[in-house]
Amino acid sequence: MANKLLLTEDELIDLTGYVRTDAQVRWLQRNNWEYVLSGYKRPKVSRTYADQRLGLAIKNELRQTSAPDFSAWGGPSL
Repeated sequence: MANKLLLTEDELIDLTGYVRTDAQVRWLQRNNWEYVLSGYKRPKVSRTYADQRLGLAIKNELRQTSAPDFSAWGGPSL
């Protein structure tokens, strides 16, 4: 079963344009992408993070809505 939380090796190749893991790491560093290295020194990138960086997902801060602050009106606060 594939891990849907992380980009696959093929997706990392497509993203970076490099097959070699050391070249992928250099690309990620040059482009200020967050990643972690596996025990085999392969870069791991979160799918959610990649979607946000590529403009494919709405950030959580934009999805959150808050109630209006009526305290400035001098009435009871909610």
